[in-house]
Amino acid sequence: MLGTSQHSEADAKAAEAVLSLGPSVREHLTTLARESQEFLTRAIHHVVREEGIVQFVDFGFSANQLNDLSLHRAAKEAAAEADLPGVRIAYVDNTPTTYTAAALELAEDESIIFLDVNPLTPARALADPRLERHIDFSKPVCVIMFSFLHYVSDADDPRGVVNRVMRHVAPGSHLVAHHVTSDGLDPVLGAHVRQLFDGIGTPMSFRSQEEFEKFFGELELLEPGAVDTADWRGRSLLNEPHPLRALAAVGRKR
Repeated sequence: MLGTSQHSEADAKAAEAVLSLGPSVREHLTTLARESQEFLTRAIHHVVREEGIVQFVDFGFSANQLNDLSLHRAAKEAAAEADLPGVRIAYVDNTPTTYTAAALELAEDESIIFLDVNPLTPARALADPRLERHIDFSKPVCVIMFSFLHYVSDADDPRGVVNRVMRHVAPGSHLVAHHVTSDGLDPVLGAHVRQLFDGIGTPMSFRSQEEFEKFFGELELLEPGAVDTADWRGRSLLNEPHPLRALAAVGRKR
């Protein structure tokens, strides 16, 4: 519903219920999902073509990412355009996933690895020998936390999760993140979404722009900063405000 997430089955059930609220909500949520995916593609093209980064670690991967706007396809496309070899991608998630034919195909791609590790325990993932062999952490890495942090409760210390990962990567590394926001949230829709996600056991945390920006800590936020997904070097597909908004940003480790 909000791009992709590590809770793909739960997300699908909640999306179905939210869409039952009416065609207007359906249109907005469908557009928001598309804008979120397009932000991810633009961000990946930037870090590859402008920053020369070809290593990616994605926290909270799901099978929903196996589409034309997914990380691995965008990264390889951008690297080919920039004539940069050596794309390496690691997906970190422990959510049970039924692998499709596309997933099986990816499993045979030596540039991609899947780690069955809880993304809320980044120290374990970062210490995994498979990741150490696949990613050269002495060089810049792009960390992806797309449609992930809003499923991490305050009790699970999302800032701590981000900080532990970014401390591990080299200067010049980037963080690409996306998060639903409480700013400007339609109160009726917000209450419905919270109730739906609570009811299926995957509570969603709406956070303000200020709270979202804190995830980036001392990272340098690239222009235009933390903005609506469509506004990160793009434009909205709608002519009116979204009743449910998502923020996006890219930060660079100095």
